[in-house]
Amino acid sequence: MYLRCTPFFVNLIDMNRIAFITSVFVFSVGFLFGQDHFLVELENRSPDVATMVRSFEGMPAIPIMANDVDGVEHYIGNYKGKNLILFFWKKESPECQRLLPIMNEIASLDDIQILSFSTSMKDDILSFREQQEIKFPVIPNSKILSDGPYGGDLGYPKIFFVDEWGIIKWVFPASEINSGIDIKKILTILHQQQLEKK
Repeated sequence: MYLRCTPFFVNLIDMNRIAFITSVFVFSVGFLFGQDHFLVELENRSPDVATMVRSFEGMPAIPIMANDVDGVEHYIGNYKGKNLILFFWKKESPECQRLLPIMNEIASLDDIQILSFSTSMKDDILSFREQQEIKFPVIPNSKILSDGPYGGDLGYPKIFFVDEWGIIKWVFPASEINSGIDIKKILTILHQQQLEKK
């Protein structure tokens, strides 16, 4: 893979790649040697799914502040004190649609919150929410969040279980969710286990 670069513009690839360091290097070399453009060969170093999952688990949830489709502001840091599920989904995905009623049931449990992120635009989500009777907040147009800080290579749908201290305890990538696991049962048990630790 090659990137065409100038000292003033670097075309960054997926945030999951080791591209930022390369970009800074390119930027600096351009100034030092007066190059107006050159080619940089990048190795695809995207880790496998299991490695990505391990890199998230045990780490603080990446702080995000965004408005949902109703204009309500959400900040992940404000959810401390309760278990939080971060649910990343696509409206057009059958697997994601299958999870919506399950997420509704999970959202009705005590001391747990669901914050979801959809790749669709606000107007599309508003009408879709009524059809599906979605009962949890939806942050629209969230592809950049999913593909960047929350692991684009984990696919859709994907779920992050965050404990009351804001630590990511478990990550469920699309490959695991779509394999037929009983995600409702698993999330309910994990939530109960966390409550028992209080």
